[in-house]
Amino acid sequence: MIPLQYSSRLLKRYSFLKRDPTFIYEAVNSERAQFLPYHDFYPFCSSRDRSKLWKLHRSIPSNGAMLKPFIQSHKPGELVFMGLIPPTKGESSSQGPSFTYKKYKGDPLFAIDITRHEYMLPQADGKDSVIKCQDFRHFNDLTVDESSLLSLGKMMLHWLYTHKYCSMCGYKNDVIACGSQLKCTNHECESNGRITNVSFPRTDPVVIVGITNQTRDAVLLCKHKAPSARDPKRNMYACVSGFMDPSETIESAVLREVFEETGLDVLNVEYVTTQPWPFTNNIMIGCLATVDDKQPVDLGHDEELVDASWFPTSQVKQMLNSDMDSYGLLRDPVSGIGLPNDKTIANRLIKAVCQVR
Repeated sequence: MIPLQYSSRLLKRYSFLKRDPTFIYEAVNSERAQFLPYHDFYPFCSSRDRSKLWKLHRSIPSNGAMLKPFIQSHKPGELVFMGLIPPTKGESSSQGPSFTYKKYKGDPLFAIDITRHEYMLPQADGKDSVIKCQDFRHFNDLTVDESSLLSLGKMMLHWLYTHKYCSMCGYKNDVIACGSQLKCTNHECESNGRITNVSFPRTDPVVIVGITNQTRDAVLLCKHKAPSARDPKRNMYACVSGFMDPSETIESAVLREVFEETGLDVLNVEYVTTQPWPFTNNIMIGCLATVDDKQPVDLGHDEELVDASWFPTSQVKQMLNSDMDSYGLLRDPVSGIGLPNDKTIANRLIKAVCQVR
């Protein structure tokens, strides 16, 4: 099974080290340190090789010269420790020994926000220009490992930017633990009188559901209203999805979302897998729902869909073998329907219904 984008476990995050100022100082100043620049929350990649993100390596003299003023002048929230990239087997000794702190080893990786630091923007180079990685044509070209770095850095920097002030008293938050926590600066704030007196990055859980019938020979594919209104030519059919409510189990969220969007009552829920989704700071929780297909589909509750139709699994299997179009969708030449590609959890769920590996 092809790994989903944004879900690699390569990076060793070592969250406990973020609170160690000695570690952070040594990691930032290490010759093995790497820095992943973001501009307006999007990183960069090479126009020639879009499988990898553009990073600044301190060991490269020109990179080191560019990083020095940033390290000296950056504001809190513009630098986040992401983790250590483990040494690879057979790593060249010419690169020097890996960074080591106590018993932890690897190249330190930091996400940096260069939006205010225009001098750090990559310069155009006719041979190998660097471009901003900001749409799905670029995201799909990245390796799973690289897409996972994009996801983590984007989520962290966006959270820091949108949570500058305490939600309880309105005072400014201090960025602590190298960008992984926030603490209210108002010592009289109610938040500072509790054991849990810091804020942590926000991740919103979303259930996404592949729907099948009791004989598992049909798939309910759904066309969402908002994307269709933005660009009718996409004609994308996918899965039911929605945010979980407070104090709601995954199973309850699946039952609620399927009923709200399609009017169908769910008989059974099966968990499949998860996928981080950095564009709205979500964790997508993938499930399969079995329903009685004799029930009528009713789109009149919250009216998020413009269509929800049953398709035989045999037809959907053929659609899954279609070529990818300019939208990054698997475009069926017969029906004209676009399905999510194999880097998405929606594709994984549709395949699960059709029992395609």
